[in-house]
Amino acid sequence: MKTLFLVFVNFSFVFMGLSQQNNIEYDFPIRPNTKDWQAIKSIDEMYAVCQIPENIL
Repeated sequence: MKTLFLVFVNFSFVFMGLSQQNNIEYDFPIRPNTKDWQAIKSIDEMYAVCQIPENIL
């Protein structure tokens, strides 16, 4: 049982290391404190422009 646990822990560390290899920051098209941000009229629009596209994630 202890051996199985150690194998699981080792695989966990391997997968954790592989999951975050890309350190590229996403450049949001509209940022707070800009004219474009101030032109947004609703919370829904703010939420929409703050979403990172699925193909980037």
